[in-house]
Amino acid sequence: MRRKRFLLLLLLGSGLVWAGAQEQKLARWLEQYPEADADDDGRLTAEEARAYRQQLQGRAAADRSGTGQGVSRQFRVDPGWDAERFPEHAVCYRTPQEIRAIYAKTLGDNERAVTSYPKPARGALRIVGTGHSFMGPGYRTFPVICRAAGFEQPLLTHTGGGITGSARYKWEQENGIFEFDGNPQPKLLASIANAQWDALMWGPYFNDRPAYYACWIDFCLKYHPHMKFYLSDAWPQLEQLDEIPTSEDALTAETFVRLGQERNTQTAALVGALNKKYPGKVFVMPTSDAMVLAAQHYYRRELPGIEGIHRAVGKKERSLWRDRLGHLGPGFDRLEGYVFYATIYARSPELIDGDIPFGGPADFPSRELDRLFRKLAWQAVIHNPLSGVIDQDHNGIGDRPPTDAVEQHAGALVPTIVSDWFRIVEYPENHLNDFCLVRDQSGLWHAIGIMGTGDAKSEVSFFHSTGESLHRRFTNRAPLFEGMPEWTGERRSDNQSPRKHAPFVVHHGDEYHMFYRRPNGTNLHTHTHDPLCWPNQVDLAFEEQDARDSCILRVGEVFYHYSCQAMEIDGIWRSCVAVRTSRDLRAWSKAEPAHVDTSHVTEHSRMESPFVVQRPEGYYLFVRNRMFDYPARTTIYFSPTPQRFPSGNKAWFAELENVHAPEIVEEAGRYFIARVSGPRHANRQAPEHGGWIEVAELAFRP
Repeated sequence: MRRKRFLLLLLLGSGLVWAGAQEQKLARWLEQYPEADADDDGRLTAEEARAYRQQLQGRAAADRSGTGQGVSRQFRVDPGWDAERFPEHAVCYRTPQEIRAIYAKTLGDNERAVTSYPKPARGALRIVGTGHSFMGPGYRTFPVICRAAGFEQPLLTHTGGGITGSARYKWEQENGIFEFDGNPQPKLLASIANAQWDALMWGPYFNDRPAYYACWIDFCLKYHPHMKFYLSDAWPQLEQLDEIPTSEDALTAETFVRLGQERNTQTAALVGALNKKYPGKVFVMPTSDAMVLAAQHYYRRELPGIEGIHRAVGKKERSLWRDRLGHLGPGFDRLEGYVFYATIYARSPELIDGDIPFGGPADFPSRELDRLFRKLAWQAVIHNPLSGVIDQDHNGIGDRPPTDAVEQHAGALVPTIVSDWFRIVEYPENHLNDFCLVRDQSGLWHAIGIMGTGDAKSEVSFFHSTGESLHRRFTNRAPLFEGMPEWTGERRSDNQSPRKHAPFVVHHGDEYHMFYRRPNGTNLHTHTHDPLCWPNQVDLAFEEQDARDSCILRVGEVFYHYSCQAMEIDGIWRSCVAVRTSRDLRAWSKAEPAHVDTSHVTEHSRMESPFVVQRPEGYYLFVRNRMFDYPARTTIYFSPTPQRFPSGNKAWFAELENVHAPEIVEEAGRYFIARVSGPRHANRQAPEHGGWIEVAELAFRP
């Protein structure tokens, strides 16, 4: 392969291409180097050949350094990007007429310096775009999909291979600055400044900064204040792994979920920074989520005709990815195009009638696989919080955002912390985590919860602290449940973990009932007449997925049991607050989703510590949302009923900062909220040593 690279570098470096090499030479090189075809249109242009040469030079440099990573992730960025202003000769500072003239000088006699389109019919948008070879498949299929939907898609792109298609590189190239100093090629800038456009699309690249996109946004908004901007988030790559596997056995569905979450985190940081500066302007085309969904369907044997996950590893031609760099396998150009269409037009590709003439083999992708691609694209788009598309009525058409968020929570009051925090429990030598705070029939308060010595494996018993008031320090008692419990009743679990998590105590009849979890999803039940003396005996309440962190609310004769767990919603695994019901605390109904967080595809819940408060105006769900790693944040949802709370990527109406594992209680007619310090693996603000519980007064205000 290195010999092939050397030969191509030699040929391209000789100047033959730039002197007007014949199409047959480019065609021969395309056969040898198909990855040089940046837009995957089956034709190699001189510009693509030049870009591929630069890409190979980067690979050669990486090989010489001993890394052998293919595409270089570390590269020099001109320090001018840190300046307050680009060099004065940057094209972006010229008038529209001057920009047009600058680009015209680089073109032939029969080429136009400005591309323009009349106002399209049927709601079509006029779009400009940059990107590399990961964008190429979508750029090719997107207009075909739009045509099948009943309209022509105006689209002008300036693409390249690898780094040469990045937003930063194209800005330097178009402006004639830094690496292109004095040699501007304003292909897009000339048209943006001199014609009407509605949207801009980009592909991402390694080490992207918000500044690489803000410059494009500023230029576009100068001429078209209504424009919107769409960034593809690419998809998981082998290079994210510590080492490249030699077998597809090492590439599991969980692996791609994890890699996809890494992508989501990176993209969210970038787009979040841009939307702070340009509110409501920047959106994500979630191709990564779509490919993660496709990978999950593959492992369930639900991708007809697909033979493998990664051709670079499993050597199967019809795989999701075709090479180590991460280019899409055959047929998946449709999936990317469907994601583009679904995001930009907020319509499900499933609504397009009939087959779409993409070309290629008549038998692959099959009609069944094509229809599945349409479904996966829509699911990825409506469940990604950064796409800007929601579909709460499930009609395949994006809903208009509410003009007033308060309308979604009519009658709700806002829970507000109205006092300083007061420490009621402290353990100098142990970390404390999820707990319950309950007052017994004699008026004595009990705090019972997770206790450990620094790591998760040490959480094998519960601390137990008692106090007469929430305004005085509690007394620490002997730990509860040291050692493995004994089974009672007929139901059993094979789970032998000694760890104990997240207790919750409820009084019923003349007994106190405690529910707690043995990870991952084994939920146990014990009971006593004396809350100062708990037997280390349990029966199995239920066992499912990763169900965790019980909260029980009694409404009339029915007990509602809330817990956090991943659940399959419309074929996709989501973080949920699940609800079960019972009349005796022993026989529980099947779990139903009370709240669904659509911000991530996940098989392990990203929420924890739910707590539901009943008030005259309705029900308040407090839950620690782990999508925010720092600071610890509790989000609050409101519903007139206890069975269902608003779902979506950001369906809460209030937030409480620095509240981990909340418990809400009443004393003397006033509400109080309690929080726990947590261990470092659950709360980055946890102390290095010891643990505590603190309370503050909570008011519900208009």
